[in-house]
Amino acid sequence: MLISPQTAQGLLADLTQACGLPVAPEELGHCRFTVGDHVFIGDFPLRGYKHKGRWRLDDREVQQAGRALVQLPFDPHDLVDTKLPVRRPDSDTYDDTDWRRMLLRWMRSAAFKETWDNGCPCGPRTEEGRGCRRREGLQDNGLPCGLAMDQLKQRYGRQTIAGTRPLDVLAWDQDRKKWLAPRAYVALLDRWATARDTVDDKARQCSGCGKTTDDRWGWRSPTRNGWITLCPRCTSTSHQKYAGHLHGTQYDSLSRLVRADGYLCQLCSEPRRASHWDHCHDHGYVRGPLCASCNTYESLGTDFLSVTAGLAHLLECRGCRLQRTLPQHHRAAVVRKHLEMTERHDRCRQPPRVREENEAVDGTVRFVLGCYAHPQEKRWEQVLSGSTITELVREFVDRSLTNP
Repeated sequence: MLISPQTAQGLLADLTQACGLPVAPEELGHCRFTVGDHVFIGDFPLRGYKHKGRWRLDDREVQQAGRALVQLPFDPHDLVDTKLPVRRPDSDTYDDTDWRRMLLRWMRSAAFKETWDNGCPCGPRTEEGRGCRRREGLQDNGLPCGLAMDQLKQRYGRQTIAGTRPLDVLAWDQDRKKWLAPRAYVALLDRWATARDTVDDKARQCSGCGKTTDDRWGWRSPTRNGWITLCPRCTSTSHQKYAGHLHGTQYDSLSRLVRADGYLCQLCSEPRRASHWDHCHDHGYVRGPLCASCNTYESLGTDFLSVTAGLAHLLECRGCRLQRTLPQHHRAAVVRKHLEMTERHDRCRQPPRVREENEAVDGTVRFVLGCYAHPQEKRWEQVLSGSTITELVREFVDRSLTNP
Protein backbone atom coordinates (compact mmCIF):
# COMPACT_ATOMS: atom_id res chain seq x y z
CA MET A 1 0.00 0.00 0.00
CA LEU A 2 1.26 3.48 -0.85
CA ILE A 3 1.45 5.83 2.13
CA SER A 4 2.41 9.48 2.58
CA PRO A 5 5.94 10.40 3.73
CA GLN A 6 4.49 11.58 7.06
CA THR A 7 2.78 8.23 7.63
CA ALA A 8 6.00 6.47 6.65
CA GLN A 9 7.86 8.54 9.25
CA GLY A 10 5.53 7.36 12.01
CA LEU A 11 5.76 3.76 10.84
CA LEU A 12 9.57 3.82 10.82
CA ALA A 13 9.65 5.46 14.26
CA ASP A 14 7.51 2.65 15.69
CA LEU A 15 9.63 -0.05 14.03
CA THR A 16 12.96 1.35 15.29
CA GLN A 17 12.04 2.23 18.88
CA ALA A 18 14.29 -0.53 20.22
CA CYS A 19 17.06 0.06 17.69
CA GLY A 20 20.47 1.03 19.10
CA LEU A 21 21.36 2.97 15.97
CA PRO A 22 20.77 6.76 15.92
CA VAL A 23 17.89 6.50 13.42
CA ALA A 24 16.24 9.70 12.14
CA PRO A 25 12.69 8.74 11.04
CA GLU A 26 11.96 12.38 10.14
CA GLU A 27 14.15 11.82 7.09
CA LEU A 28 11.06 10.25 5.52
CA GLY A 29 8.67 12.97 6.63
CA HIS A 30 10.88 15.67 5.12
CA CYS A 31 11.72 13.93 1.84
CA ARG A 32 10.43 15.76 -1.23
CA PHE A 33 12.18 13.75 -3.97
CA THR A 34 13.34 17.00 -5.55
CA VAL A 35 16.36 15.48 -7.32
CA GLY A 36 15.57 11.78 -7.50
CA ASP A 37 13.07 9.07 -6.78
CA HIS A 38 14.83 7.29 -3.91
CA VAL A 39 15.50 8.03 -0.25
CA PHE A 40 17.82 5.86 1.84
CA ILE A 41 17.24 4.45 5.31
CA GLY A 42 20.49 2.73 6.16
CA ASP A 43 21.65 0.93 3.04
CA PHE A 44 18.07 0.27 1.93
CA PRO A 45 16.79 2.42 -0.98
CA LEU A 46 13.14 3.39 -0.59
CA ARG A 47 11.63 4.24 -3.93
CA GLY A 48 9.23 7.15 -4.20
CA TYR A 49 6.04 6.67 -6.21
CA LYS A 50 4.21 9.69 -7.58
CA HIS A 51 0.46 9.25 -7.31
CA LYS A 52 -2.00 12.03 -8.24
CA GLY A 53 0.76 14.60 -8.14
CA ARG A 54 2.01 13.58 -4.68
CA TRP A 55 4.93 11.42 -3.66
CA ARG A 56 4.20 8.20 -1.80
CA LEU A 57 6.19 5.34 -0.28
CA ASP A 58 5.44 1.64 -0.21
CA ASP A 59 4.69 0.61 3.38
CA ARG A 60 6.19 -2.85 2.76
CA GLU A 61 9.52 -1.29 1.81
CA VAL A 62 9.43 0.98 4.88
CA GLN A 63 8.85 -2.06 7.09
CA GLN A 64 11.67 -3.92 5.39
CA ALA A 65 14.07 -1.01 5.93
CA GLY A 66 13.03 -0.69 9.59
CA ARG A 67 13.47 -4.42 10.30
CA ALA A 68 16.90 -4.37 8.66
CA LEU A 69 18.06 -1.64 11.05
CA VAL A 70 16.66 -3.40 14.12
CA GLN A 71 18.32 -6.68 13.14
CA LEU A 72 21.71 -5.04 12.57
CA PRO A 73 24.29 -6.51 15.03
CA PHE A 74 24.95 -3.10 16.58
CA ASP A 75 27.33 -3.02 19.56
CA PRO A 76 28.08 0.55 20.73
CA HIS A 77 31.25 -0.68 22.49
CA ASP A 78 32.74 -2.47 19.46
CA LEU A 79 34.51 0.58 18.02
CA VAL A 80 36.73 0.71 14.95
CA ASP A 81 38.69 3.41 13.16
CA THR A 82 36.44 5.38 10.81
CA LYS A 83 39.50 6.32 8.71
CA LEU A 84 38.29 9.89 8.79
CA PRO A 85 40.86 12.21 7.18
CA VAL A 86 42.70 14.28 9.77
CA ARG A 87 43.78 16.94 7.28
CA ARG A 88 42.05 19.04 4.71
CA PRO A 89 41.58 17.00 1.51
CA ASP A 90 43.43 18.03 -1.63
CA SER A 91 40.11 18.66 -3.38
CA ASP A 92 36.90 20.18 -2.04
CA THR A 93 34.77 18.62 -4.78
CA TYR A 94 31.39 17.90 -3.27
CA ASP A 95 30.48 14.21 -3.14
CA ASP A 96 27.37 13.38 -1.16
CA THR A 97 28.17 9.66 -1.13
CA ASP A 98 31.55 10.05 0.64
CA TRP A 99 30.35 10.08 4.23
CA ARG A 100 33.84 10.56 5.63
CA ARG A 101 34.36 13.73 3.63
CA MET A 102 30.90 14.90 4.67
CA LEU A 103 31.79 14.55 8.36
CA LEU A 104 35.06 16.39 7.82
CA ARG A 105 33.20 19.16 5.99
CA TRP A 106 30.78 19.56 8.91
CA MET A 107 33.71 19.90 11.31
CA ARG A 108 35.49 22.48 9.20
CA SER A 109 32.33 24.46 8.58
CA ALA A 110 31.38 24.49 12.29
CA ALA A 111 34.93 25.54 13.24
CA PHE A 112 34.87 28.37 10.72
CA LYS A 113 31.55 29.66 12.07
CA GLU A 114 32.73 29.43 15.69
CA THR A 115 36.00 31.30 15.05
CA TRP A 116 34.19 33.82 12.88
CA ASP A 117 31.75 34.57 15.71
CA ASN A 118 34.13 34.30 18.67
CA GLY A 119 37.66 34.61 17.30
CA CYS A 120 40.44 32.01 17.19
CA PRO A 121 41.78 30.90 20.62
CA CYS A 122 45.25 30.40 19.10
CA GLY A 123 45.58 34.07 18.30
CA PRO A 124 46.70 35.52 14.95
CA ARG A 125 49.06 33.50 12.79
CA THR A 126 52.75 34.58 12.97
CA GLU A 127 55.65 34.32 10.55
CA GLU A 128 57.15 31.53 12.68
CA GLY A 129 54.08 29.41 11.99
CA ARG A 130 52.58 29.84 15.44
CA GLY A 131 48.97 30.65 15.95
CA CYS A 132 45.98 28.95 14.39
CA ARG A 133 46.47 25.21 13.74
CA ARG A 134 43.43 24.70 11.52
CA ARG A 135 45.49 24.09 8.38
CA GLU A 136 48.19 21.98 10.04
CA GLY A 137 46.04 19.54 12.00
CA LEU A 138 43.59 19.17 14.83
CA GLN A 139 43.24 20.04 18.48
CA ASP A 140 43.60 17.49 21.25
CA ASN A 141 39.90 16.73 20.90
CA GLY A 142 40.33 15.80 17.22
CA LEU A 143 38.44 18.85 15.97
CA PRO A 144 39.65 21.91 14.07
CA CYS A 145 40.84 24.87 16.09
CA GLY A 146 38.21 26.72 18.08
CA LEU A 147 35.62 23.92 18.03
CA ALA A 148 34.34 21.68 20.81
CA MET A 149 32.22 18.55 20.36
CA ASP A 150 29.15 20.12 21.97
CA GLN A 151 29.45 23.06 19.57
CA LEU A 152 29.71 20.69 16.62
CA LYS A 153 26.59 18.82 17.75
CA GLN A 154 24.76 22.07 18.32
CA ARG A 155 25.34 23.10 14.72
CA TYR A 156 25.26 19.74 12.92
CA GLY A 157 23.80 17.24 15.38
CA ARG A 158 20.52 17.05 13.44
CA GLN A 159 22.26 16.41 10.11
CA THR A 160 21.74 12.92 8.75
CA ILE A 161 23.53 10.41 6.55
CA ALA A 162 21.58 7.41 5.31
CA GLY A 163 18.69 8.33 7.60
CA THR A 164 20.90 8.24 10.72
CA ARG A 165 22.73 10.80 12.88
CA PRO A 166 26.44 9.92 12.83
CA LEU A 167 27.54 12.52 15.39
CA ASP A 168 25.60 10.64 18.08
CA VAL A 169 28.00 7.68 17.92
CA LEU A 170 31.25 9.32 16.83
CA ALA A 171 34.04 9.23 19.45
CA TRP A 172 37.61 10.56 19.56
CA ASP A 173 40.40 8.24 20.74
CA GLN A 174 42.98 10.51 22.36
CA ASP A 175 45.67 7.82 22.56
CA ARG A 176 45.39 6.65 18.93
CA LYS A 177 44.47 10.10 17.56
CA LYS A 178 41.62 8.60 15.57
CA TRP A 179 37.87 9.00 15.24
CA LEU A 180 36.02 5.82 16.18
CA ALA A 181 32.49 4.55 15.56
CA PRO A 182 30.68 1.22 16.10
CA ARG A 183 31.89 -1.44 13.67
CA ALA A 184 28.40 -2.29 12.40
CA TYR A 185 27.64 1.39 11.78
CA VAL A 186 30.82 2.01 9.77
CA ALA A 187 30.05 -1.05 7.64
CA LEU A 188 26.47 0.20 7.17
CA LEU A 189 27.62 3.60 5.90
CA ASP A 190 30.07 1.94 3.52
CA ARG A 191 27.25 -0.22 2.13
CA TRP A 192 25.08 2.88 1.85
CA ALA A 193 27.74 4.64 -0.23
CA THR A 194 27.92 1.65 -2.59
CA ALA A 195 24.13 1.44 -2.88
CA ARG A 196 23.89 5.19 -3.53
CA ASP A 197 26.44 4.89 -6.34
CA THR A 198 24.38 2.08 -7.88
CA VAL A 199 21.18 4.15 -7.79
CA ASP A 200 23.00 7.21 -9.15
CA ASP A 201 24.55 5.20 -11.99
CA LYS A 202 21.07 4.10 -13.03
CA ALA A 203 19.88 7.71 -12.89
CA ARG A 204 22.63 8.69 -15.35
CA GLN A 205 21.39 6.22 -17.97
CA CYS A 206 19.05 7.41 -20.70
CA SER A 207 15.87 5.35 -20.67
CA GLY A 208 15.66 5.65 -24.45
CA CYS A 209 19.05 4.67 -25.87
CA GLY A 210 20.95 3.60 -22.75
CA LYS A 211 23.62 6.28 -23.10
CA THR A 212 25.10 7.57 -19.84
CA THR A 213 26.17 11.03 -18.69
CA ASP A 214 28.69 12.22 -16.13
CA ASP A 215 26.19 14.74 -14.76
CA ARG A 216 24.01 12.78 -12.36
CA TRP A 217 20.96 15.00 -12.81
CA GLY A 218 21.74 16.64 -16.16
CA TRP A 219 19.21 14.56 -18.11
CA ARG A 220 16.69 14.08 -15.32
CA SER A 221 13.24 15.60 -15.70
CA PRO A 222 10.14 15.37 -13.48
CA THR A 223 6.98 13.80 -14.87
CA ARG A 224 3.52 13.18 -13.47
CA ASN A 225 4.67 9.62 -12.64
CA GLY A 226 8.08 10.48 -11.22
CA TRP A 227 11.52 11.19 -12.66
CA ILE A 228 12.73 10.19 -16.12
CA THR A 229 16.20 10.27 -17.70
CA LEU A 230 16.39 11.20 -21.40
CA CYS A 231 19.45 12.33 -23.34
CA PRO A 232 19.11 15.40 -25.62
CA ARG A 233 18.87 13.25 -28.75
CA CYS A 234 16.07 11.05 -27.41
CA THR A 235 14.34 14.11 -25.99
CA SER A 236 14.32 15.92 -29.33
CA THR A 237 13.03 12.78 -31.05
CA SER A 238 10.17 12.16 -28.65
CA HIS A 239 9.13 15.79 -28.01
CA GLN A 240 8.13 18.60 -30.37
CA LYS A 241 9.14 22.23 -30.54
CA TYR A 242 6.61 24.75 -29.38
CA ALA A 243 5.32 26.77 -32.37
CA GLY A 244 3.72 29.60 -30.40
CA HIS A 245 0.17 28.44 -31.13
CA LEU A 246 -1.02 29.42 -27.64
CA HIS A 247 0.13 33.03 -27.95
CA GLY A 248 -2.56 35.28 -26.49
CA THR A 249 -4.26 32.40 -24.64
CA GLN A 250 -5.16 32.84 -21.01
CA TYR A 251 -3.58 30.19 -18.78
CA ASP A 252 -6.82 29.67 -16.84
CA SER A 253 -8.60 28.69 -20.07
CA LEU A 254 -6.16 25.89 -20.95
CA SER A 255 -7.64 22.43 -21.05
CA ARG A 256 -6.04 19.79 -18.86
CA LEU A 257 -5.54 17.79 -22.05
CA VAL A 258 -3.15 20.45 -23.38
CA ARG A 259 -0.05 19.21 -21.59
CA ALA A 260 3.33 20.92 -21.59
CA ASP A 261 5.33 17.69 -21.18
CA GLY A 262 4.98 16.85 -24.86
CA TYR A 263 7.09 19.86 -25.83
CA LEU A 264 10.70 20.95 -25.52
CA CYS A 265 11.75 23.64 -23.07
CA GLN A 266 12.00 26.97 -24.86
CA LEU A 267 15.06 28.19 -22.96
CA CYS A 268 17.41 25.23 -22.43
CA SER A 269 20.44 25.24 -24.73
CA GLU A 270 20.14 21.47 -25.22
CA PRO A 271 16.84 19.70 -25.91
CA ARG A 272 15.11 19.15 -22.59
CA ARG A 273 11.62 18.02 -21.80
CA ALA A 274 9.22 20.74 -20.61
CA SER A 275 7.03 20.23 -17.58
CA HIS A 276 5.12 23.50 -17.09
CA TRP A 277 3.15 26.01 -19.12
CA ASP A 278 4.91 29.17 -18.02
CA HIS A 279 2.57 32.16 -17.89
CA CYS A 280 2.58 35.80 -16.82
CA HIS A 281 1.07 36.17 -13.37
CA ASP A 282 0.43 39.87 -13.97
CA HIS A 283 -1.68 39.42 -17.12
CA GLY A 284 -2.45 35.69 -17.19
CA TYR A 285 -1.21 34.98 -20.73
CA VAL A 286 0.65 31.78 -21.64
CA ARG A 287 4.30 32.37 -22.58
CA GLY A 288 5.35 28.84 -23.47
CA PRO A 289 6.60 25.48 -22.15
CA LEU A 290 9.53 25.40 -19.73
CA CYS A 291 11.34 22.66 -17.84
CA ALA A 292 11.11 22.66 -14.05
CA SER A 293 14.51 24.36 -13.62
CA CYS A 294 13.82 27.21 -16.03
CA ASN A 295 10.32 27.69 -14.64
CA THR A 296 11.72 28.03 -11.11
CA TYR A 297 14.48 30.35 -12.31
CA GLU A 298 11.93 32.63 -13.97
CA SER A 299 9.76 32.77 -10.86
CA LEU A 300 12.72 33.92 -8.76
CA GLY A 301 13.42 36.80 -11.14
CA THR A 302 17.10 37.02 -10.20
CA ASP A 303 19.30 37.48 -13.30
CA PHE A 304 16.66 35.87 -15.52
CA LEU A 305 17.02 38.72 -18.03
CA SER A 306 20.63 37.66 -18.63
CA VAL A 307 19.48 34.25 -19.87
CA THR A 308 19.64 33.82 -23.63
CA ALA A 309 16.15 34.48 -25.01
CA GLY A 310 14.92 35.17 -21.47
CA LEU A 311 13.56 38.63 -22.29
CA ALA A 312 11.99 37.42 -25.55
CA HIS A 313 10.26 34.68 -23.58
CA LEU A 314 8.81 37.19 -21.09
CA LEU A 315 7.49 39.30 -23.95
CA GLU A 316 5.54 36.33 -25.29
CA CYS A 317 2.91 37.64 -22.88
CA ARG A 318 0.55 39.76 -24.95
CA GLY A 319 -0.15 42.09 -22.03
CA CYS A 320 3.54 42.83 -21.36
CA ARG A 321 4.23 43.41 -25.05
CA LEU A 322 1.26 45.76 -25.57
CA GLN A 323 1.93 47.74 -22.40
CA ARG A 324 5.73 47.63 -22.95
CA THR A 325 6.38 46.41 -19.47
CA LEU A 326 7.61 43.35 -17.56
CA PRO A 327 6.25 41.36 -14.60
CA GLN A 328 6.76 43.02 -11.23
CA HIS A 329 9.52 40.67 -10.05
CA HIS A 330 11.64 41.44 -13.15
CA ARG A 331 11.38 45.24 -13.05
CA ALA A 332 13.87 45.57 -10.22
CA ALA A 333 16.47 43.74 -12.31
CA VAL A 334 16.07 46.35 -15.08
CA VAL A 335 16.52 49.19 -12.59
CA ARG A 336 19.53 47.51 -10.94
CA LYS A 337 21.19 47.15 -14.32
CA HIS A 338 20.47 50.79 -15.14
CA LEU A 339 21.89 52.07 -11.85
CA GLU A 340 25.02 49.94 -12.12
CA MET A 341 25.65 51.31 -15.61
CA THR A 342 25.00 54.98 -14.83
CA GLU A 343 25.84 55.54 -11.16
CA ARG A 344 29.41 56.24 -9.98
CA HIS A 345 30.90 57.28 -6.65
CA ASP A 346 32.58 60.66 -7.20
CA ARG A 347 35.06 60.09 -10.07
CA CYS A 348 35.44 56.35 -9.54
CA ARG A 349 35.19 54.27 -12.72
CA GLN A 350 34.28 51.07 -10.91
CA PRO A 351 30.62 50.07 -11.50
CA PRO A 352 28.76 49.87 -8.17
CA ARG A 353 26.48 47.07 -7.03
CA VAL A 354 22.99 47.36 -5.58
CA ARG A 355 23.21 46.11 -1.99
CA GLU A 356 19.65 46.70 -0.80
CA GLU A 357 16.30 47.69 -2.21
CA ASN A 358 13.18 48.58 -0.26
CA GLU A 359 9.83 49.39 -1.81
CA ALA A 360 7.42 51.80 -0.12
CA VAL A 361 3.63 51.59 -0.19
CA ASP A 362 3.42 54.31 -2.87
CA GLY A 363 5.68 52.34 -5.25
CA THR A 364 8.82 54.36 -4.50
CA VAL A 365 11.92 52.17 -4.20
CA ARG A 366 15.04 53.03 -2.20
CA PHE A 367 18.20 51.48 -3.63
CA VAL A 368 21.43 51.26 -1.60
CA LEU A 369 24.51 51.09 -3.81
CA GLY A 370 28.02 50.09 -2.79
CA CYS A 371 31.45 50.46 -4.40
CA TYR A 372 34.32 48.19 -3.34
CA ALA A 373 37.03 50.15 -5.17
CA HIS A 374 37.98 51.94 -1.95
CA PRO A 375 39.76 50.99 1.31
CA GLN A 376 36.31 51.00 2.88
CA GLU A 377 33.25 50.30 0.80
CA LYS A 378 31.42 53.49 -0.12
CA ARG A 379 27.65 53.37 0.09
CA TRP A 380 24.97 55.78 -1.03
CA GLU A 381 21.27 55.78 -1.86
CA GLN A 382 19.08 56.42 -4.87
CA VAL A 383 15.33 56.80 -4.47
CA LEU A 384 13.24 56.26 -7.61
CA SER A 385 9.52 56.87 -7.91
CA GLY A 386 7.16 54.27 -9.33
CA SER A 387 6.64 56.38 -12.48
CA THR A 388 10.40 56.62 -13.05
CA ILE A 389 10.78 52.85 -12.73
CA THR A 390 7.88 52.32 -15.15
CA GLU A 391 9.57 54.60 -17.69
CA LEU A 392 12.94 52.84 -17.31
CA VAL A 393 11.30 49.47 -17.91
CA ARG A 394 9.42 50.83 -20.93
CA GLU A 395 12.61 52.17 -22.48
CA PHE A 396 14.30 48.82 -21.84
CA VAL A 397 11.48 46.90 -23.55
CA ASP A 398 11.39 49.34 -26.47
CA ARG A 399 15.11 48.85 -27.09
CA SER A 400 14.70 45.08 -27.03
CA LEU A 401 11.78 45.20 -29.50
CA THR A 402 13.68 47.52 -31.80
CA ASN A 403 16.88 45.46 -31.64
CA PRO A 404 15.74 41.88 -31.00
